[in-house]
Amino acid sequence: DAATSGSNAGSSRARGGFAFNVCAPDTNGTHAAQGELYPVALFLYGGAWSSGDSAGYALVGRKLACHGAVAVLPNYTLWPQGDVTHMVQDVRDAIRWVVYNIERFRGDPRRIYLVGHSAGAHLAVLTVMRLVCEADALVSSIRCVIGLAGVYDIQDHFEFESSRGVEHLSSMARAMLGKPGFAQHSPTQILRHMGKRHAVLVPEFVLVHGTKDLTVPVESSQKLLRALAEQGVPASLHLLDADHYHVVLDLMCESREHHAYLIDLIVQSMHAEPT
Repeated sequence: DAATSGSNAGSSRARGGFAFNVCAPDTNGTHAAQGELYPVALFLYGGAWSSGDSAGYALVGRKLACHGAVAVLPNYTLWPQGDVTHMVQDVRDAIRWVVYNIERFRGDPRRIYLVGHSAGAHLAVLTVMRLVCEADALVSSIRCVIGLAGVYDIQDHFEFESSRGVEHLSSMARAMLGKPGFAQHSPTQILRHMGKRHAVLVPEFVLVHGTKDLTVPVESSQKLLRALAEQGVPASLHLLDADHYHVVLDLMCESREHHAYLIDLIVQSMHAEPT
């Protein structure tokens, strides 16, 4: 597979452009010979909204590229350099960049699959909810959201952090602009209060969570699944015998227990017919 990296020079915000990596399938492959475009997997890493870098997840991009996808791995603003509004804007900008540029890498701008882990899953889902509520045309390019062990209700997770005595060590509450901002930055809550005319714009969801997750309880994904079902959004939840970190680590390494299952799940989602 081929890997290309660059930066978005078009960002006008004071924080500057965001860095990203693109991993594309071998251009000598069958699809390239037939002139076909590949589905695009836009991957958002986790890190409690305050740490992480897309370079540390290059293996995710390469594995997805080996299975016929163009993988885009952007960085996004982290706390305390910015808050959730800046993070969502960065994800939105990454989606926009894909729509207008990904054909250069033989990616299909009409087949974008958002894949996120932990805080990255939260930002992926929250950004989609923002696009849906604004009826932004970008949402029509997003075929599916694949959330790995994500935080989808900020109030619920703050209470979980408080039960562990780590709420003041965690950057989440501050990154979410304090308790007054919890509901408006919680995808599950946004869904529950969404009107039907907007709900029909929500793309399909595939959720994955480890039953041994002690960092983000599995109830986070279960509650989001219920909210999606209430709105009639096609969605599924896949439970693994894994903890919070194995859900993404297993995606990177072929020798790990759940690697084949996770890769197959993502690849099948990308090649499924739209519902």
